[in-house]
Formats: sequence, C-alpha cells, structure tokens
Amino acid sequence: MSLFKRIRARFAPWARRQEGAVAVEFALLSFPFFILVFGIIEVSFAFLSASLLEGAAASAARAVVTGQMPQGAGAVQLANQFRVNLCARLVIIPDCDGQVQVESYVVTGSGGFGGFTENPPTEWDFDVGGANDTIVIRATYNYEMLTPMVGHLIAGEDMTLPFTAIVATQNEPF
Repeated sequence: MSLFKRIRARFAPWARRQEGAVAVEFALLSFPFFILVFGIIEVSFAFLSASLLEGAAASAARAVVTGQMPQGAGAVQLANQFRVNLCARLVIIPDCDGQVQVESYVVTGSGGFGGFTENPPTEWDFDVGGANDTIVIRATYNYEMLTPMVGHLIAGEDMTLPFTAIVATQNEPF
C-alpha cells in the first residue's frame, strides 16, 4: 500500500465528520473579518478627524478675519492663541496642543485674492496681517493609526496620516 493511501485511510473517518466544521470555518474567517471591521472603524475615525480639522480651522480663522486676535503680538503668541481657539473646537483629538501645528502668512501681490499666483513662502510663520490683508492659514495634524495591518496599508511604515486644513481669506476692515 502506498504512503498516500495509508494516510488517506487513516484520516478517512475524520474527513466524513462535520461536528467541528463551523468552529474551523469561524477560526479561519474571524481574523480577516475583525481586521476589516476595525479597519473600517479606524478609517472612519481618521476622516472624521480630518473633517473636524477643516471645520475648526475655518471657525478659528474667523477670529483672525474680524481682528479679534491681539494686534502687535509676536508670532508665537498669535500661533498659541489661534491653536487654543482651534483646539477648543477639536474635542475629538487627544493632546491637540501638542499635535496640531498652525502657520499663516500674508499674501502679497496685486491685492485681494489675485496674489495667489505667487509661490507661498518656504518658511511659514504666524502673521495675521492687518485690515483688508489676504491671509492663508494652515493647520496640520498627524493622525496616528491604531490598527497595525490597516495602518501599514493606508499610512505607510510610520502609520501616520497627515491631514492639513487650509483657510484662505481676506481680513475685514477692522
């Protein structure tokens, strides 16, 4: 008798049984299923964070546009004040003060929004400009993925997704 026939004869009674089939199928399919479910939840949470960052940046920029930011303050103080306004609206992001970077610059050029044909500066600072100035405000947040397999597939080796909200507006005549 060949080796194959002996092995088949030995395991033939077990091959006909069906008692543990459901448990084996569950064991094989549960891991990919749960990775998929947790991945969907995490990607949804990541894009919720991105959407909230956009809305919070637009709301916090309103204080700049209306002249409510302290005029004549230094760039660090202005950036911190804007970050406080931004983080007050970003309750979903833990440690917002340490993870969100804010920058702005005043657009120079032909006035109004026509100045956007020029290149933005390579070194951003935080400048709120004056009355009727056109400004661009940028808020950046690096979302850290929690699901290992999904994080490596979507965000790469460092498992962070960079989200950026940019608000371009013109200050009111304050």
